[in-house]
Amino acid sequence: MNRLSITLNDTLDEKLRDIQGGLIKGRKADVSFTATVNTVLLAGILASDKLDEKDWAMIRGFLDEEELNLNKEGLTDNFINRLK
Repeated sequence: MNRLSITLNDTLDEKLRDIQGGLIKGRKADVSFTATVNTVLLAGILASDKLDEKDWAMIRGFLDEEELNLNKEGLTDNFINRLK
């Protein structure tokens, strides 16, 4: 396994912390931040063929302008519930 340092946008960090908290609560066990990030990365890779044009436009917008709007209600709840 490779060790990598990354810098996260504040919005991404907050959402990842929400997911980590939900995973800890749902699994009733500690889940590291690294495991949370790796899980979200893996989910994104596996689901990439299911993203629609709107999703890809949002990703392109983030890459081009470093702007991100993740205010979708229940976005992380669904993810967490599937991983419990």
